[in-house]
Amino acid sequence: MSGIAGLVATSNIVPRLVRGLQHLDQAGHNTCGLAVYGQQKYKDLPPDLHRQRWTTGVSQWQAQDVDNALQRLQGRAGLAYSGQQALLGSRLMPQALPHISHGPQATLNSPARVAVVHHGSLHNQQALREVLLDRGYRFKSQSDTEVIAHLIDAIHQGQPAQTLHRAMGLLAGPVAMGVMFHGQPERLFAVQRDAPLYWSQGPEHGGWSSEKSALLPGASALNSLRTGNVLEIYPHKDGVSHHLHA
Repeated sequence: MSGIAGLVATSNIVPRLVRGLQHLDQAGHNTCGLAVYGQQKYKDLPPDLHRQRWTTGVSQWQAQDVDNALQRLQGRAGLAYSGQQALLGSRLMPQALPHISHGPQATLNSPARVAVVHHGSLHNQQALREVLLDRGYRFKSQSDTEVIAHLIDAIHQGQPAQTLHRAMGLLAGPVAMGVMFHGQPERLFAVQRDAPLYWSQGPEHGGWSSEKSALLPGASALNSLRTGNVLEIYPHKDGVSHHLHA
């Protein structure tokens, strides 16, 4: 079983995401990754959606892996994933989460528009993949999560909660997912159906996860995210807030 988490804070979230990944890790996991809205350290570039992935489980990380994660990314909101992916030939990295959509007809210079982590079982992924291919989306993996990322991008019209409600209506099977949008900086969204997620919020940090232990200590009591509700969590100048979209 894979594990996912989304965390926000009033300061740099990356060290906390790394600790969350360690709690998501299980025996047999062979990939893990982070997506952060923020900046890459030492690069004079505007904030963006950035991703870092590994083709090992967290328990197999070397010290330099952690150092790279802590040094390369800085931001106040991010997604984390740890899980087991099928090896297709000799290529495991394309399967690793998070997955990102750069939009239809994307080129190497196209900015990231949507980042997604997900666990569950997508029963209609092939049908959705064919529709998205016809709309100009290019696939780099066989991952269900890449299908979800492109689907969300295809139906997004500026209202994230509405987009995720629509996406859940198009996805068949049990699914839990976390999403970040380039157009909604530092805001995390989560929704689930028959694949439980838990969330909590404190004065300076908050988040959601498929594993209770991955949530940050010192937050409020754990809550279960109701099926179909879209959870939005975001930092602001006075702390962290949330909103539930029924």
